[in-house]
Amino acid sequence: MLNILSKVNKDITALAIGKMLQVTLALLSVRLLTTFLSETQIGSYYLLLTLLTLFNFAFLNPVGQYYNRYVLYWKNNSNLSNANVMLFLARTLGIVLSLFVAAFIFYIFDYSELFTIGSFLFFIFFSLAAGSYLVFLNVINLLGNRLCFIKYLLVSLILGIFIAIVTNLFISKTGMAWLYGVAIAQIILFVPMYKVIGNYDKVDVSYLFQKINIATCKKVLIFSLPVTLTLFLQWGQNSSYRIIVEDKYTVEVLSYIAVGLAVSTSIFTAVEGLATQYFMPDYLKNINNSTKDTRALAWNYLASYMIPIYFLLMIFVICTSPFLMTLLVNEKYHNAYPYVMIGASIEFFRVTSNLIYLVSQSEMRTKTTIFPYLLGFLLMMVGLYSLSESSPLWFVPIILSFTYFLISTLLFFNMRKLLIIKIPFKSLGIAIILSLPFITLLFINSNIGLVASFIAVGAFGCFFLFSSFLIIKRAKNNNVYLDRN
Repeated sequence: MLNILSKVNKDITALAIGKMLQVTLALLSVRLLTTFLSETQIGSYYLLLTLLTLFNFAFLNPVGQYYNRYVLYWKNNSNLSNANVMLFLARTLGIVLSLFVAAFIFYIFDYSELFTIGSFLFFIFFSLAAGSYLVFLNVINLLGNRLCFIKYLLVSLILGIFIAIVTNLFISKTGMAWLYGVAIAQIILFVPMYKVIGNYDKVDVSYLFQKINIATCKKVLIFSLPVTLTLFLQWGQNSSYRIIVEDKYTVEVLSYIAVGLAVSTSIFTAVEGLATQYFMPDYLKNINNSTKDTRALAWNYLASYMIPIYFLLMIFVICTSPFLMTLLVNEKYHNAYPYVMIGASIEFFRVTSNLIYLVSQSEMRTKTTIFPYLLGFLLMMVGLYSLSESSPLWFVPIILSFTYFLISTLLFFNMRKLLIIKIPFKSLGIAIILSLPFITLLFINSNIGLVASFIAVGAFGCFFLFSSFLIIKRAKNNNVYLDRN
């Protein structure tokens, strides 16, 4: 065992430790959130989070994805600072557009009982501006400075939680105040973080004037517009249920469902983030200026360990869900663990879809992703609005899970038309075998207390990490990821 662990790459070990700390902080945040805030304010917190995600997906992320696709090219050609300025300008325009849409949403859904229009719009502006921190922090990771990335990420999380607690203790116990704490931390850390990127080259004003033209804008728009629509549909699939639940039921009902699903989301987002931090820079290098066959091999290699790891994680979250809720949320939400279990399946299909979605970006064929997400979004809307007030609330996540399964299936067949990609069935079979010990947790009384829950989650969490390492090691040893027959 010690001999195996000693061979682990130092970078991934450091990132794994950092990611474990990130997961701990994210889950601690959920625990504090459910302790400090009332059910109504927790509902408003997730409502605001949903709207921020919408504006990021609709107006900011598409250009960011275009930037990420070429960031290594710009860095190698000493144009990274110029590209950063252009990204700043694009984000500024996107934030301005977001404010107009935010005002429209405020009046359409009548949020006047929760916020004033002035406080609502200023919050949207401040939070989206602060979000630039995460965009450029990701650039540090893509450029290969992974340890710096994890350092700034952890510091921002710790500072954000601290400011959020102070804000709620001394200013206002609201969901908006909690999110302000996170945004203020990002604003404080932005300048020292950005200096890391600014060391590569200098801004060339004459070059900027040459590049800011109709031809450049057209090229970016051709890439970004399909991405905008796809991301909007992804937002609809991931988050719009909160608006629908709040509209059909109450903000308190929303808080109960959202907290359960948030636990699954936090865990999956952490693991997906680790994959992005460590494996994505290498993936981008492999597809940069490469042949179609090489890009297919690169994706199949990534999928050969990521999809089995995601499956393992789904089983882990399902089986530990009662113990996770005991550890991670206030007692008033302990019975929400069925939403964590169903949420694990939602997250599995979501992160798998995100992995498949990478094919469209490598091939610069982003419009091919629209139909799967559109169909899934429409079916989700029909399903949720067809529920009556007497329908069991767990129908909500069941509908989300089914529609994301449909999206991931359709997306796979669409992307297979662009590249010869395949599902790693052999690795999945190994993941199924490795997941069998998790099932023993289903036969343990869920009311075992805080300490026993911590031991159970910790022990099986370590087994999940070890199993994931075995899957990655097997993929590297095999070194064959595409069946050309």
